[in-house]
Amino acid sequence: MNHQHRNTLDKIFSHPQPIDLPWSRVHALFLALGASADHTMQSHTKFRFEDGPSLTLPIPKSGQLASRDEVTKIHHFLRDQGITPEHPAYQREVVVPENELFLVVNLAHQSSDIFEIHNRDADKVTLKPYDPWFHRHHLDHQHENTFAGQRAPEQPLYLHDLVKHCEAADHLLIIGHGDGQTDFRAQFLAYVESNAPSLRKRISGVITVDSHLSDGELVILGREHFGLTVPR
Repeated sequence: MNHQHRNTLDKIFSHPQPIDLPWSRVHALFLALGASADHTMQSHTKFRFEDGPSLTLPIPKSGQLASRDEVTKIHHFLRDQGITPEHPAYQREVVVPENELFLVVNLAHQSSDIFEIHNRDADKVTLKPYDPWFHRHHLDHQHENTFAGQRAPEQPLYLHDLVKHCEAADHLLIIGHGDGQTDFRAQFLAYVESNAPSLRKRISGVITVDSHLSDGELVILGREHFGLTVPR
């Protein structure tokens, strides 16, 4: 099963189901799964697995499935044959190009996580600012009065260390949550512009995520962003 067939299978089992699934991709998926496809006189196609049940669908004139009901029929038919995205036989291959470094960086004031994506796993490094007085744990700490209740500027050493850990990346995804004074991404990007402009060109995206996402969910998000195949 190639990448396109796997994507079609994922779409059929997605929630909500798509309304713009191309007929040609559905047809190609059935053939890739080993089904026969016979065209009838009524502009329908009957898909059948060897010695198994069949599913007959109208051939859409628009080139796309006409409704979610048809996607649901395909979903149930494949599921009844034991064909789902979770089945080991239909797991997509995980391919991270050799000699390319993909990093997902989850930035935050108190600590930042850097994930290096591999074929089946990911390495994680956590960096924290040098903050012996814990000033940055609260926006309104009494020792930060000179900053009018706002977060004190991040220590350059923290930004420097983050850039050093990222500078070898070929592809870099910056993620985080919050806005304004609570969003550390703007400070990081400004530091990169001034101190590592070549790295800025390798940042492929800056996105906002839920602060409660797990490490695994962050890695999957990165794989999807980079267009890498995602293990299940």
